[in-house]
Amino acid sequence: MRYEAVIFDFDGTIADTAAGIFESVLYALDKMSLPEASPQTLRRFIGPPLDYSFQTYIGLSARDAETAVRFYRENYSQGGKYKLKFYPGIPKLLLDLRAAGVQTCLASAKPDLFIQQILTHFSAQDWFDHALGMPMAEQSADKSGVIRDVIDQCTVTDRRRLLMVGDTKFDIRGAKTLGLESIGVLYGYGTRAELVEEGADYLADSAEEIGSILICGNAVK
Repeated sequence: MRYEAVIFDFDGTIADTAAGIFESVLYALDKMSLPEASPQTLRRFIGPPLDYSFQTYIGLSARDAETAVRFYRENYSQGGKYKLKFYPGIPKLLLDLRAAGVQTCLASAKPDLFIQQILTHFSAQDWFDHALGMPMAEQSADKSGVIRDVIDQCTVTDRRRLLMVGDTKFDIRGAKTLGLESIGVLYGYGTRAELVEEGADYLADSAEEIGSILICGNAVK
């Protein structure tokens, strides 16, 4: 294969995590006696950091956003984090890549604590050689930091042999910042337009198409 390591985003790429995220956002808004967010607004919460989303999409001040994040995590940590579904074909893709000698990595904007708990809960630790989230206290729309941390754990030093897979502009932007090629997945929460605009090298509609790109270099634009 052309790539020796593939780095995956989690929300919207590995798993459909909408149920737990939406529930936790609504819980936070209710605790703060704020109006319920629309489905369109809730969808925007998947991908960006929580404080950014509460400020940008709900209109909260930075201070109120901190309170909202605290309430969100109160609900999410109690069970919302496990309300997810892995996308069809993803477990097989990850295991097939590992069997082929490709390192599979996870770089998520979720807090690292939640990522490790989720992987353990679903017995999915063996899907990845390396898996990292962000520090609980860190909130950033720039994913290049956590992607860089994962790269540091890989044994691959040539970044031409590394690839990022994600569903939003934050994933593609983080990859480009670090000089990585990328696949934008169309089944997640970003849009084709934003993935193309950010310069995704490939687009994929499914886990099978991701595999086809990795093996054959078949590009879908």
